[in-house]
Amino acid sequence: MNGLLSQGSAARWTIAGLAALAMAEFQYYAPALALLVFSIILDYVTGMVKAWMKGELDSRVGLQGVIKKLCYILGVAVGFCADLLISLVAATMGLATELPALLGLTVTMMLSLNELLSSLENLGQIGVPMPDALKRALAQLTGVFEGRGEEQR
Repeated sequence: MNGLLSQGSAARWTIAGLAALAMAEFQYYAPALALLVFSIILDYVTGMVKAWMKGELDSRVGLQGVIKKLCYILGVAVGFCADLLISLVAATMGLATELPALLGLTVTMMLSLNELLSSLENLGQIGVPMPDALKRALAQLTGVFEGRGEEQR
């Protein structure tokens, strides 16, 4: 216990406390957030493998990808903050709201889907065989995410 309150230990306790608070707050959203983290990692890895196989591996492009994915996390945080703000304003106005974090979860799921679609595209470009039905669904979903959903029908 001698080092329990030392500077390094205090930092660890602070980080652990903040992590525990976040986990308690987001316990219901943990599966969606875990899916997002998994899909981000999967997309990054498949993208790196694709670039390596094509001889296009570039550290600058890789760093840009990491920064982009970190910004996804910021986007999710903004969604959850907007949900909190809406709840606080509603409570201030005396309105009872039992709404879940709709904006935060919507952003989380949209980004997860986008990352999973990108991973499938990467796998296809790597040469992993995919059923034709999956290829068609991928093309249609990619069009929806890029704003071409109605034009492809």
